[in-house]
Amino acid sequence: MTPMEYLHRIPGFSQAVIVRQISAGPASDGFLIEHAGSQHALRIDRPVATILGLDRDIEATITAAMGEEGIGPRLSFADPGAGVLVTEYLPGRSWSVTDFSYPENVQRLALLLRRLHRLRAIGKPFALRSNLARYVGLVATAEAQQIAGEADILLRRLSVDPSRLCLCHNDLNSANILDTGSLHLIDWEYAAIGDPYFDLATIIQHHGLAEAQVECLLAAYKDPVSDEGRHHLRGYCRLYDRVLALWLLAIGCSTDLHPDQVEQLDGVRSRIAQEPLL
Repeated sequence: MTPMEYLHRIPGFSQAVIVRQISAGPASDGFLIEHAGSQHALRIDRPVATILGLDRDIEATITAAMGEEGIGPRLSFADPGAGVLVTEYLPGRSWSVTDFSYPENVQRLALLLRRLHRLRAIGKPFALRSNLARYVGLVATAEAQQIAGEADILLRRLSVDPSRLCLCHNDLNSANILDTGSLHLIDWEYAAIGDPYFDLATIIQHHGLAEAQVECLLAAYKDPVSDEGRHHLRGYCRLYDRVLALWLLAIGCSTDLHPDQVEQLDGVRSRIAQEPLL
């Protein structure tokens, strides 16, 4: 089915038009559409979304809630079974690694993250072990087994204080941070109830934040971080590296990795080889 055919099956969108494609990820394609004088973002799943086990029902619920809170775009339509999602289109730009070079940007993101983590928790617990098992099953190599074993050791060591559990985005790479003058978070497909340290670790590791940037992030997040807390955060940083490596390996089994992803996989392999578990 073509994107236009998907679009015209959406109730109330039969007269909508596709303006241009705005994203092409491993699990989905995104399009800017116009309808009745307003703009929306249409996302259509690729088969990889099913292979990765993405829960589109939960994602739609969380996307709707985050739109109401002003943290993400408002939900316009969702058909989880068909892999179709429509949200309002927020004109702006996605961040790049360069944006983390500016302390004021790091502070803005930290404050948005703190706001997210203080909301009423909705959704399901973050099923990280199940996700990793799925990735290992897809990859089925000795390397993947070793990385997964290390991730399991880290998960067992990183005991979570139940009072700290909250709604987390769990995929805070720069492409999911939208700057319209205000910051918004998009793509809630991995959002779940979990440890906020995982969100912080994702920001730190995915973008290679230097020590000064990490201190700026933690100071703006305004959550007193004890020595024990910093040790906990370091553990999640190491865990994130292993999650990212397995995710990239799994994606590579279903489609060709983009050159940037190949470089990213090489980098995370190098970090894993050099860093102790804890």
